[in-house]
Amino acid sequence: MKTYYTILYATLNPFIGEQIGVGLMLTGEDNIFFDYSQKKLSHVNELLPKPANQLLKDALKNIRYTVDKTREQKELDGLNLDINELKERVFTEQYIDYLSRYNKNLLSFSSPVQIDIQPNEENFNVLFEKYIYKQPTSVKSIEKSIDTNVKERLYPRIKGKVNLDADLTIQDIDTLAIPVLVNFIGKNEQPVAGKAIDFQSGNYHLEAKFGHFVSLIKAFDDRKEKGKYYVIGDEPEKKYEKQHNLWKHIQKLHYMELIPSNETDQIAEYIEKHGVRPYLQ
Repeated sequence: MKTYYTILYATLNPFIGEQIGVGLMLTGEDNIFFDYSQKKLSHVNELLPKPANQLLKDALKNIRYTVDKTREQKELDGLNLDINELKERVFTEQYIDYLSRYNKNLLSFSSPVQIDIQPNEENFNVLFEKYIYKQPTSVKSIEKSIDTNVKERLYPRIKGKVNLDADLTIQDIDTLAIPVLVNFIGKNEQPVAGKAIDFQSGNYHLEAKFGHFVSLIKAFDDRKEKGKYYVIGDEPEKKYEKQHNLWKHIQKLHYMELIPSNETDQIAEYIEKHGVRPYLQ
């Protein structure tokens, strides 16, 4: 089987064909790779109305979900898997070519381009940096920490409506197994809590922070309280493989939302709209 790549474009203005490349798909042999740039998507968000933004995000997440399920099935079946059947209606060259010709909505596909490379993670990353997005070295060195971004962008809007930097213990929640530090916690008809996580931190510390937040959710579940939970975090570089896998895993969870640090306005809007008040007196 030949190797092909296709670029996914967000359509900003269909009347003049204004587009920006946000994602890349690479298919070949029994492998398939797909990813999109959160950074470029955040710029697109500023140029489209909110309903269009949500449709675009949902479309990209659905593609990622389908690709991930295909790859998971491949891993389960081992070397005996022929995934052509799984890709028959979605990822063939013919189908992507069809999409490139007739799908002119918010998300469109370029015509598939044949390329003489092996379809593997390393080659995909090279193509992704070439055609979609490569983080400039100069930018990396001056980026603010995730906590600083959250405190500067989100805290001023939610101050007084929630408890900030709350260190929760069994005295606060009787079903809590271990102390948990969250960036904010409030309540209305349900608990509302959020935690900022640096997904490029060491894997051990990353898993511990996420695990503590999950223990808080379980504590509320044990009290038969369903809540609204946010993890605030940005996509890590792919060279941080374990961290990137955890980031992708959290995207699929139905009981919490993963919010980029530059999109925390939606958290503030939820808190304001639903009359959230501090959880702790």
